[in-house]
Parts: sequence; structure tokens; C-alpha cells
Amino acid sequence: MLPNFLIVGAAKAGTTSLFEYLGEHPQIFTPAKKEPKFFSYGCYPSPLKGPGDDLVESQIVKNFDEYKKLFDNSDAYPLRGEASPDSLYYWNGAIPKIKKILGDVKIIIMIRNPANRAFSNYMHLIRDGRETLNFEAALDAEEYRINQNYEFFWHYRACGMLSDAVYSYCKEFTNVKIIIFEEWIKNLNEEMGEIYQFLGVDYYPFASMGQVHNESGIPKNLVLQRIIHPKGFSKKVIRGFFKTIRLYSLAKMLRNKLRSANLDKSTKINPITYERLMSFYENDIIKLESCLERPIKLWKI
Repeated sequence: MLPNFLIVGAAKAGTTSLFEYLGEHPQIFTPAKKEPKFFSYGCYPSPLKGPGDDLVESQIVKNFDEYKKLFDNSDAYPLRGEASPDSLYYWNGAIPKIKKILGDVKIIIMIRNPANRAFSNYMHLIRDGRETLNFEAALDAEEYRINQNYEFFWHYRACGMLSDAVYSYCKEFTNVKIIIFEEWIKNLNEEMGEIYQFLGVDYYPFASMGQVHNESGIPKNLVLQRIIHPKGFSKKVIRGFFKTIRLYSLAKMLRNKLRSANLDKSTKINPITYERLMSFYENDIIKLESCLERPIKLWKI
């Protein structure tokens, strides 16, 4: 049993929420690990050297046997899928590996206004206590960080260059569904109906409709943040405890609500920085619109 669909990215474009929604569908199997990163592994040097990257790297699924185990007990489900957003960023290496192992699987790509995506990415690392610079300084440090082999998630500006990746997935796979994040959250019920139709499953009114997963923001209470967003050994212990007492789903929902309540999400991108970023992305957006064969109106300044 291997996946017959993949959510390949982009990072901070709603992939976690979509993964959680699809996981509620009775015809769809999703593994407990959201981002195995199996198909991108080997596309970059190891070890990763950014703050906290050692924990990220320790959770990567690096071999095929381990990857197959993610889908144990999935034989009763007609659809099986996983979500690894770095498969879009490392498209050049990930695509051949996907085709070799899975064949012509269905591909879901979520894309987002690249300036807002970059800022959300930055705020995510602020949330996790990994980023210490202000956004503008972090953008200036990006080239240095890339050269120092920081994880792709630190590549705020580079992760927004989408056109080549989207074009390549559309060229190499028969069934590709492209979701524009801003349209998706605006018309969630309708958009989810289209995704179900694309995957070939019945419509399902999922319980967590509209609930946002993996939000970015500044923690209001650092002690509470460490409790609800544990790392390393403590994370494994807490997860194992709740799974043992069969309350993992409930604990996950409560943690998500607590995390959201503990985040200050009012910080916005500086308008001048936003305009500069959108100017940087202008040509790539034009190429992306050509690939989609329609304008992305909600991305206009």
C-alpha cells in the first residue's frame, strides 16, 4: 500500500489544514506523520545547519522501508496520501523519484501570494523560537543561510518562486490540482468539493470545517508555548502517552485551539517590504499565470 495522491506544497499555503481535513474523510488514509520529506531527501546536503534543523532532520523518513510503514493498515482505504511541502521546492529531484516509486499519482499543489507566504513562513519560525532577526534582516540574511545549508524553510524569498515547479509538475503528471490559497479559504466548502471530485471520493462534511492548523504568530506566553509545542524527546513522550490512552485526536484538537489562542496574529508585513517582494516576484507570477491560463486576481497589489 503506497500513496496514490500527494500534496507537494507550497509551505505555509494551507497544506497542513488540507492534510487534516482530508484525514477526516472515511475513504482517505493519511499517515500520522504529515511531512515525511521522503521524496526530497537527498536533494540537499546533510546535515542541515539552521537553528532547530537537527530536530527537523531527525524526523525525515530517509529509506523506502520506513516510508512504506507509514501506510501500514491502509488497505481498506481507496485513497492514501501524504503532504511534504518541500517536494515543490525541490521539484527537480523530487519529481523523478516520485515517478519512479509511485508512478503517475495525483498531485495537489497549493500556492499562495508569495510575499504573504514568506512573511507567514517567517512568523512560523518566530513562533517556534528559531528566528531571531526582524523580517527585513532575515530576508537580507537569506543568501548566507542558504550557503550555510539551512533547511529550505529558512529560504523565505526563494520558496515563493513557484512557476518552474508548478510547470514541471503539470508537465510530468497527468492529474494535477492547483489550489490558490486565497480562493480556497474564501470559498472553503466549494473548494473542498472540487478537491473531493478530483480525488474521486464522495463529498464529506468534515468536522473541523474552517479550523486553521499550524498557524503562525508571536507566542503570548512562552511557558505555555513550550507545553503545547514541545520539541524532541518531550514531544515523543507526550504523543506516545495520548496515543496509549486513545485520546490522541482529542488532545490534538485541544492543542490546536490552545496554540491558536496563545498566538498574537496581529503583526503584519511592512507595506514597503510587501511591495518590494511583489516586485521581486512580478515576472514569476506572470509565468505562473501563463501556466494556469488565468490571472490570479487576489494577488494584485
